[in-house]
Amino acid sequence: MNKELEKLGINLEELIEQALSKIERLFLSEQYKEAEIVAYQLLRVDGHNLKGLQLYGLILSKQRKFMKSIEVFNQAIELDEANAENHNNIALAYLNIGKFEEALQHADRAIELKVNNYNFLGNKGLILRASGQLDKSIQHFESLTKINPSANVWINLGSAYGQKKQIEDAIRSFQEAIKLEPQNYAAHVDLAYAYFFAKDWNNAWKEYEYRIPYWRSEKSSMRRFSPKYQPENAWDGIKSLKNKKIAVYCEQGVGDMIQFARFIPELKKMGANVIVDTSDELAPLFDIVSKEERFDYHCSVLSLPFLLDKKTPEHFMKSNSYIFPKGENRLEAYENFYKIGIAWAGNPAHPNDSKRSLLLKYFKQIEKLNRVKLFSFQKELGKRYHLTTNQEVDLTEDCDDMNIVDLSPYMKDFGDTVELLNKMDLIITVDTSLLHLAGAMGKKTYALIPFNPDWRWGLEGSDNDWYESVMLFRQQEPDNWAEVFDRISPRITF
Repeated sequence: MNKELEKLGINLEELIEQALSKIERLFLSEQYKEAEIVAYQLLRVDGHNLKGLQLYGLILSKQRKFMKSIEVFNQAIELDEANAENHNNIALAYLNIGKFEEALQHADRAIELKVNNYNFLGNKGLILRASGQLDKSIQHFESLTKINPSANVWINLGSAYGQKKQIEDAIRSFQEAIKLEPQNYAAHVDLAYAYFFAKDWNNAWKEYEYRIPYWRSEKSSMRRFSPKYQPENAWDGIKSLKNKKIAVYCEQGVGDMIQFARFIPELKKMGANVIVDTSDELAPLFDIVSKEERFDYHCSVLSLPFLLDKKTPEHFMKSNSYIFPKGENRLEAYENFYKIGIAWAGNPAHPNDSKRSLLLKYFKQIEKLNRVKLFSFQKELGKRYHLTTNQEVDLTEDCDDMNIVDLSPYMKDFGDTVELLNKMDLIITVDTSLLHLAGAMGKKTYALIPFNPDWRWGLEGSDNDWYESVMLFRQQEPDNWAEVFDRISPRITF
């Protein structure tokens, strides 16, 4: 082919270099689909182009096509086994699909080839942490702080300590990161979470405000900031709200909006005209909802505890039972049953979904209890794809023998959900919006909490700082939900 192209006056090597340059430009501008097409075409012409294979593998990884990227990186390794970057790249791909043994093998090989590459060393620590080898991960990152005390190393060390529930050490680590980089927003947010677990409320809420500049600069499907909410007209908690119009929004999930809505009446007491900017699905829960674009100030609902100086549980609990049903939605056919509403899964895009969602079959022992009837508040019943583990799972497998009442056809919005929840005797749910809604209504609720919980649930105990009617049932060890249900079943008496 090369000779034929030469006859036409075309230089193949020059074309390949141009293609590689184009792929790099597309990759750096995050145009991954376009870059993938060009890389694929290049490799059809020159399948042994090492740089092309490396770029193609990185492009696939950026699109979470990890199995395919592993194939490509393996081809690159066959061409150049002594290339440390190839081993590092494939290690990260294996990490993302949960194949930790393979990830560690390639991470060690990358480090062997480039002994003092701190990026490779840091990645090994991440693999150790993800695989549950927390002591080794901590030891690894502690050693790195002696030879390369960067902010990222301290952040990773703090995260490992946090996962091991050594909160004081986590706080110390995040503080060290901030000393090195005072404007490292990620370190501030992680420090906020650690303070929350330590119940150091004043420092926690202060540090948590750094999430706003952090998430404005970081793309995330879980956090959304509308362009109309710019820093210059954000309410600072000091300016008078009398006769002013303030828009309250939530940049995170549905459950967060429900949880923090308890603080909105405080703005009305200050004389504000409050606009609640939320989804149509949530709108029935609030008195004032608007898509109006004109307002004097705005603030995130998650910032209200800080801005209103209502930072401690005595303020949270005062607002208990603040969402109420507005009508009747009877379930007459089940009046003689003890009605338990259940949810076994949250948003599949949530970073911790693989840990907080669980298999429906764990509810079987509860369904078998005399005069108990289970009602599903789950909206998505099919297979789901865990973004963080890159795996498809069916949480309803082996459950064809269960006779659960599916309420999803009757829940067009959260107003309907409130009416149906009001008819339940008990709610058993994972950490998702249903938990917050039931708690906000004052309904008796058993919350299923993973071993490493979200910051708002603390680290121990069955009580919580947000809802008096909610009892926490925590995993005693990672991924063991069976033991949790063994503790719940005997408590269901009526």
